[in-house]
Amino acid sequence: MEAAMAEALDLFTSQGRYFLSGVFSRPARGSALPWPPLLSPPLPPDAGGPLEKLALKPGAAGGYFAEFFTRDKAFHRSFSQGEILSLVETLCPSRFRTLTLRFRLPESILTATLVSNRRGRFTLLRSEEPAGPAEQAESGRAEGGARPIIPEGIAAPFLVRLGVMTPQGRVIAARRGKFRQINRFLEQVDYLVKALDARRGDAAGTFTIADLGSGKSYLSFAVHYLFTAVYKRPVSITGIDRKAALVRDCNTLAEHLSCPGLSFTPGDLEDLLGDGAGGVPPPDLLISLHACDTATDYALAYGILRGVHGIIAVPCCQHELNGLLDKKSCPPEFAPFLAHGLLKERFSALATDALRIEALEGAGYRVDALEFVDPEDTPKNLLIRAVKKNRPPQGSGGALREALGVKLSLEKLLESSVTPKND
Repeated sequence: MEAAMAEALDLFTSQGRYFLSGVFSRPARGSALPWPPLLSPPLPPDAGGPLEKLALKPGAAGGYFAEFFTRDKAFHRSFSQGEILSLVETLCPSRFRTLTLRFRLPESILTATLVSNRRGRFTLLRSEEPAGPAEQAESGRAEGGARPIIPEGIAAPFLVRLGVMTPQGRVIAARRGKFRQINRFLEQVDYLVKALDARRGDAAGTFTIADLGSGKSYLSFAVHYLFTAVYKRPVSITGIDRKAALVRDCNTLAEHLSCPGLSFTPGDLEDLLGDGAGGVPPPDLLISLHACDTATDYALAYGILRGVHGIIAVPCCQHELNGLLDKKSCPPEFAPFLAHGLLKERFSALATDALRIEALEGAGYRVDALEFVDPEDTPKNLLIRAVKKNRPPQGSGGALREALGVKLSLEKLLESSVTPKND
């Protein structure tokens, strides 16, 4: 098999959940139509001429929906993942000389075009363009074209126990927002896992994750499902939360669902920055969802100081800066933001996260600020995604901090602790 064809087939397996569309075009002249057994017979006797085009769309239960076009008629058929690979290998280039595939990734649209010349030699052309805001918002929704990591129609045991799905795999209407939130979060985890695996050259070994401020642990169970049910690889996930009752309930559920490698322990995030970490190696990935106010700062400080390579945080309740800002002491250019309570609250939230991103970048991370889910699902929808770069920390510029004349918890924690690790 040629390298270009192998790469095209690999896209179906590695990026299949993001599949948007596919089109077979440029029929090869003077060739018989080679149908594999799974497609026999291909067209009815009154098909209306030879096949001119074939279009693919996402289908049900992770499959594909195909539409066959002759000169004046169209016919439909559904295929599984394995069948679609056979279809591509059979039809290119003996029947079609071009196959164009489109994938809606979390933040971009990938177009891959497999082209064959007259001698049947393949070339794969790839292009990627940023996804617009609407496309990004739709990234985790089946109805928008992208295939969610956890699809509706197939019951995920942890979602059934957590009251998001029925045993038949139907998403409960009142929990649909949570279902979208979980899938959107898993897309970001999937992005970072692939990036970290590529850098360390190991896509099969045990991956370690810390969920700081795990709460009811929807995401810990979701990430465990991603690794064990989707990736089919071992994972070690530790959730930490200060509420002992929640920790007990989550451990009971993990045992009931037979989730190897998933455990929860009681503890304060503040202790992790002292002796609480002991000699335990830092995790590959740190996640923190809706850790309230400065708890997010403790989670980020732990990630920076332990040299964690990947960080995903969704902040919540940014009260600290709101309490520190004073229109009498702040520069006059900030006065319009501080004159009204609602504006001050929103400005404080955005400025807090901007300062956090500034600190991460100064510590040597590449950082993206993304919309987590639609505001209608939750107003706390800013997600911070950070990947540690292979260069020494540069130090924070601190321009915004100096302009505001404040010092938040994250900066204080970093100043009072040891120098961040750099691998």
